Amino acid sequence: MPKRKPGEGKKEYIQRCTRYLIEKENKSVKVSSLGKKYVFPLNDCVFLPINSTSAENLASYILERLIDKISLPKHIESIEIGVDEGYGQGTKVSKTFKK
Repeated sequence: MPKRKPGEGKKEYIQRCTRYLIEKENKSVKVSSLGKKYVFPLNDCVFLPINSTSAENLASYILERLIDKISLPKHIESIEIGVDEGYGQGTKVSKTFKK
């Protein structure tokens, strides 16, 4: 019997609910939903700690990450970013800093 490489054959359940299942296995991500199955290369996927990829959730996530990663000058009172879903559809989120 051939030996498995590290991580080979290992399944990790990313998300499971009554309508879909997301599994990370080897170098792919498998999504099962409503009787259909989709397979994506792992390198093309990003797992974010958010409930859904709505513009609102993405904007909030990006804003918080941005604030964590950069040092803002003291005179900056607020920051705002926007995420568009399509032409004329999107959202903006902002954060005001206490003085």
